[in-house]
Amino acid sequence: MSNSCLLQHATRARVASRASNNCGDGFLTQVLDECALEKPQPPRCGHLFTGIRAPVGSECVRAAEIVGQYARSPLDLLKLWPSKRYVFSASGDCVIAYAVANGTAIALGDPVGPEAEIEPTTRRFVQLCKKERWAVAFYRTLPDFLPTYRRLQLRKLKIGDDAIVELSRFSLEGRTKRDIRSKTRQLEAQGVKVVEYDPPLPSAIIAQLKNVSDEWLMIPGRRERTFAVGYFNSDYLQSTPLLAAVNVSGKMLAFINLIFVDKDELTGDLMRRRPNAPNGIMDYLFFKLLQYAKEREYRKVSLGLAPMTGFQEEEHATVEERVIHALLQKLDFLFSFRGLYRYKAKFATSWEPRYLIYENMLQLPRTALALHRLSETKGETDAGPLSRERLAYNRR
Repeated sequence: MSNSCLLQHATRARVASRASNNCGDGFLTQVLDECALEKPQPPRCGHLFTGIRAPVGSECVRAAEIVGQYARSPLDLLKLWPSKRYVFSASGDCVIAYAVANGTAIALGDPVGPEAEIEPTTRRFVQLCKKERWAVAFYRTLPDFLPTYRRLQLRKLKIGDDAIVELSRFSLEGRTKRDIRSKTRQLEAQGVKVVEYDPPLPSAIIAQLKNVSDEWLMIPGRRERTFAVGYFNSDYLQSTPLLAAVNVSGKMLAFINLIFVDKDELTGDLMRRRPNAPNGIMDYLFFKLLQYAKEREYRKVSLGLAPMTGFQEEEHATVEERVIHALLQKLDFLFSFRGLYRYKAKFATSWEPRYLIYENMLQLPRTALALHRLSETKGETDAGPLSRERLAYNRR
């Protein structure tokens, strides 16, 4: 398998080059990293990707084609970012995207491909991990294939819920939305508005985005991440739709870039603001995002992961899951799980569970360390223009 691959986005199914950066995805790495007793081990995967000038490999192109045809959610687009490796089914029509660190192979999400090939492809990946003596994990899986993982003797840990806004059910009416209505009126009275940008974004707009992003990164606790989220890269942002909040003089205050694979679901990836932006600017931007999606006939918008949200009455949780959740919820004063949940609940009309799939509890600290290492950008941000082959592929 190739150790590096270009940032790819399949356009075959109107794929535009997803949750929101630092809005929940890094929680498992942060929490379990604190609990881990062992020190990080050198990765077995060889060198990780350190730029975006590498030539387009045939595996990357094939993975992009599969994602373009079979993607189930915008998260699948991030399988095409740098440093991913691929395992394909025997037919070549199903793919698992993964990366290796700390002796652990972590697949991003579920396999992508025809449903009949999901289980054999998963089995092939597990066999590869055993051969290489890697621990195996799948990060942020949907509920769809939990029976498949059980049949392969893998376990699940619910890591949270994606906050979903079903646009047919969302309304600003009622007492619970009073704060959003008030902030919207105040900001618009001050001359704040949201501007929509379709790709390709001009260089002058990219420069403003960079300025906002740089200021956002100066907020304590904020930093670029990768693997399960995108990071700031000019070529990436030029190729995605974007919403930006600007003040009366046209200065950009905040932005969110949008990714999707079809008309079912739209989500934001990078969500950033200036530290001195007016209070409520992100609420206003999210509200405008929902309007934007509804006008374009999307069915739902995902606001990303709210970690350790507990269990619904109808959910079957294992004893291991309940013990881990109980422990981590007692540490809420450190990680603010409830605060993130309450914020997203202002908009969410439903919640969809997400899971970490793993082999045994003893490997969880090791997996957390691997996720931590894989989430670090290693200087990849805004690494420069893409190759001619990459740009040509994007325009097909």
